[in-house]
Amino acid sequence: MDLGGLYDRTKLFFKDVVDTTLIPVCGPPGGGRNQLSFRFLRQLLPLMFPTPSSSTAFKIFNSLLAPKCSYSEPIVLTTLQVFDKISKELLPTPSKFQYIYNMRDVGKVIENIGKGKEEFIVKIFVHELRRVFADRMIKDDYVWFKGVVV
Repeated sequence: MDLGGLYDRTKLFFKDVVDTTLIPVCGPPGGGRNQLSFRFLRQLLPLMFPTPSSSTAFKIFNSLLAPKCSYSEPIVLTTLQVFDKISKELLPTPSKFQYIYNMRDVGKVIENIGKGKEEFIVKIFVHELRRVFADRMIKDDYVWFKGVVV
């Protein structure tokens, strides 16, 4: 992109690329993700946004859920505890590459709990935990998950 375009190998000519911004997004190597070459990285400005601390994450998600639910504090605390336990114990491997969890998953749980009626909040909470986290799990890990949540 620093040359203003790319070379078409089939028709053998240079294609100009105009008014385009390339924003690549990637995670750290591991769990099926490869290390990027320095030749590629030299074209980019690497930025890193670390995972927020548990107290910061609690404040963020509690402030989102508190206006919609009177049980926001225990729900957010439990969601963060389940996320921490899953992300520490169910690490991605080549056979379980889908076990990549991040704060976006916690946000999905909190967002969808806020959409439900308060009298069904516990059912919605367990359903959302299963939908967001457990749907990716293999059978043995799903049994482990049920022991953690229930």
